[in-house]
Amino acid sequence: METCEVILNEALLDLSEWATNSGLEISTSKSALCIFSRSRRPLTINIKYKTFPIKCTESHKFLGVIFDRKIDWKKQIYNISETCLKKMNIPRSVSGLHWGADPLTLLNLYKSLIRSILDYACSIYGNSSENVMSTLSTKLNTVH
Repeated sequence: METCEVILNEALLDLSEWATNSGLEISTSKSALCIFSRSRRPLTINIKYKTFPIKCTESHKFLGVIFDRKIDWKKQIYNISETCLKKMNIPRSVSGLHWGADPLTLLNLYKSLIRSILDYACSIYGNSSENVMSTLSTKLNTVH
């Protein structure tokens, strides 16, 4: 691990030099280090950008996708299911047996509110275990 720490710190020195020459600044408060490993205990190393330490985290959200250290996508799928459950109330509130929106409007609501969340980054988390994916389908198939 010490070798990785030295190599990463050297790379961050090069990055800070390049960023300074390019007129850019790296926000250390938004930066995080996540070591991807299947080991049971979390691994940590000390990385610094200039004089600021970069925190070592178990998971990090990048472009709306939560990467966790085991890459089992549990946190991402839990986040998706909770977001979809909240948004499923909107089509329910405008539908009814004898009143409410027509089926085409409900389908458009579903596609724009729920399906878009499910489709975003599904090629990344879609290969997770069946056990993890079943939690998503179970939550989405429940009727409140």
